Amino acid sequence: MRLVLAVEQHELFSKLQANAGKLAIAAGLLIALLLIALPRERRRQAIQPFVFLVLWGLAFAIEAGFSGTGALEIVAGVIATLFLFTSIGRSCFLLVVAALRSALGLSLDKIFLDILMAIIYLAIGITVLSLGGVAPVELFQGSAIVTLIVGLSLQSTLGNICSGLAIQMQRPFEVGDWIQFDDKREHIGKVREINWRATTAVTLDDVEVIIPNSKLAELPLTNFTKPERWSRRSIYFTCPYSAPPKRVQNIVLEAIRGSWAVLEQPAPSVVTNAFTERGVEYWLRFWTVEFGKRDGVDGEVRDRIWYSLNRAGIAMPIASHEVRLRQVSHESEAESASQEAQSREKLLRAVPLFAGLPAESLVQLAQASRLAPFMANEAIIRQGDEGSELFVVQSGEVAVSVRGNSGQDAELQKLGPGAFFGEMSLLAGDRRAATVRSTTSCELLVIDKPALATVFESAPELVEVISQVVASRIAEKSARLAEMPAAAAGEKESLVMRAKRYFGIS
Repeated sequence: MRLVLAVEQHELFSKLQANAGKLAIAAGLLIALLLIALPRERRRQAIQPFVFLVLWGLAFAIEAGFSGTGALEIVAGVIATLFLFTSIGRSCFLLVVAALRSALGLSLDKIFLDILMAIIYLAIGITVLSLGGVAPVELFQGSAIVTLIVGLSLQSTLGNICSGLAIQMQRPFEVGDWIQFDDKREHIGKVREINWRATTAVTLDDVEVIIPNSKLAELPLTNFTKPERWSRRSIYFTCPYSAPPKRVQNIVLEAIRGSWAVLEQPAPSVVTNAFTERGVEYWLRFWTVEFGKRDGVDGEVRDRIWYSLNRAGIAMPIASHEVRLRQVSHESEAESASQEAQSREKLLRAVPLFAGLPAESLVQLAQASRLAPFMANEAIIRQGDEGSELFVVQSGEVAVSVRGNSGQDAELQKLGPGAFFGEMSLLAGDRRAATVRSTTSCELLVIDKPALATVFESAPELVEVISQVVASRIAEKSARLAEMPAAAAGEKESLVMRAKRYFGIS
């Protein structure tokens, strides 16, 4: 029975060798079809079946050279047939995978494709060797040393394959996830590929890190993009003990609202973290989906914290051992304060709203006002919010916008040095009628209700002067600002009466 089967296998193998040319043409056509079917970025996959076809040509030529030599001719024929069928099998496999991706949108992980291809190679090898009269099992029978050597050499490879399969089954991470595979910060990377041997990740420094799957299975693993796409970021900062914690927390939360890539939900939060030698340490927590750009996200949040605290008069304490001696007298302090007040007074003189104020009232107002810095793209006031301050642009530029019925913001104008806004909130306590956002880093002169109240106390008649200027301004800009219907046209009570009531002037 075995003899009959061997004869039939030999005859089939001889037929295959006789038709090797036709099979080679079929292999070439499959490669050409592969180049047409594959997208441009995957056409490199056709190189492997082409190389196998070239190797078949070389083996076929060697077989022809050994014609009539018996065993050498058979060995060369088996090798040539093996290369030919490997080329055909690889091409068919790639065509089937491309068809599944194109028609059904089905995409298997690379590790499963590699294992499936390895099984196909093994099946081709066993089949060709069997047809050539070689029993593959007998190659390793009777040689314990060979078996031991093969087992030891494949130990690491088999471990990586099993670990890779475990990763694919458990799905602790996927391609595109950000992971950390040890306790080193530089070993945080975005997974680019998971294959049968290793996982490839690219760090923020654009460094490619290849981790063997067997090692990865043993290491503690952190996945920053699961169970949700967003990840939490932490910023620590210190403020002096003189600043009330709740005030600091409210200032910072308001400052980072609308910051790039900071999510509104989950909502950011600030907690008092520690009491240190420098001051009170705060811990800001917020979430972002831009984990790959987390350094830029953190940087803008820190910028906003600094600007907002600086505007509020809260200076971050610094750890310094440098000692400087400076003689300070009441005269020098008074002179410095006078110079700053004169600078603010000069700015106020250029504001049309205060053009009717006498010199002493202008000086009084300048002394009670203050300068506030803003960073670029920061909301100074928001439409609908309560407020009681007027702002004068000293340097930089701001943009005024109004939200319409459709919910979209429409930019009305840009204001530069010398321009002012927020007069209705200062004069009558109205809610903000527009949103004003800084377009560049800028410095604004802030005049609040107490500052103007000191002026009105000494000269109540100035209420009418300023109110008339505000009413004229509203009338001129009624087509652009939404303050007009509420302040100038639809009120039975005049603006002067509203201002007097707001400041408690009879």
